[in-house]
Amino acid sequence: MIVSCGPGPLDLMSCFETGPEYLAGTTRPSAVTPAAAAAPVPTAPITPIDFSLWNGRNDAIGMDAAATLRAAALAAPAYPKVDMRTGSSRALAAYAKSPNPFTQCLYREQGMWDQITSQGGLTRLCCPSMPGKGDPPPWVAMPSDGRRYQQIGSVTLPAVANTDTLVTTFAVPAGYDGVIVSIVNMFTGAGFVEGSGDLHYRIQINRRWLKDYGDIQTTMGTVASPCMIYRGGVRLRTQEVVRYWVSVTAAGLGVLDPTGRIVCAFFGWFYPQL
Repeated sequence: MIVSCGPGPLDLMSCFETGPEYLAGTTRPSAVTPAAAAAPVPTAPITPIDFSLWNGRNDAIGMDAAATLRAAALAAPAYPKVDMRTGSSRALAAYAKSPNPFTQCLYREQGMWDQITSQGGLTRLCCPSMPGKGDPPPWVAMPSDGRRYQQIGSVTLPAVANTDTLVTTFAVPAGYDGVIVSIVNMFTGAGFVEGSGDLHYRIQINRRWLKDYGDIQTTMGTVASPCMIYRGGVRLRTQEVVRYWVSVTAAGLGVLDPTGRIVCAFFGWFYPQL
């Protein structure tokens, strides 16, 4: 009811009080018996709503529930900052923190290796001369990026007996390997008998004599028709130096034509180093 708040009957302020209603300024009972308080009605305990039950729904209820769930998760102080550039808008577990500089570096390196793998891996990137599947090795058949060579030298018959005389030499270019597939050593004058021992030819690679070619006493091929090396060729490594030597014995100086010439030659190819 509405009652006067002041002591006088003309007090215009009114207050609320339980009981029957009286107008302001009128006489009211000195005591009003308060109504008995109603007993509280028992209520069921409040349980939290599991909004995840509606996450898979595409209707308005599911969308509102998912939005409520995301808002509650984002309000949690321990929840990481959301990077909207990654993850799914419906999967909270897919959101991740923004990558730091170290993680970004790893991502760039991963992308680089993925690109290398897509191009055939390090073998194709760093070693383009590597044979493809089913192709012969580059020392058996010259690859498309190989370089042929023919090194031919000629000297007059040495005048000093039993002394090695250099006829021809070459070096493998840096960054390349090579192979010798055929050779030539011959005497153009008269008087030479095959296998007599008057002439000794030797092939040297760096500081060693080549096996089976350290003491050749016969003619091997001609410039027009070189002699193929047995077993397919002699493999060379980058920057190796190859030399062809000849020596004549004292008996050979007496029977060989002094106007004749010694001719030696190498034939083969270089290929990019593996």
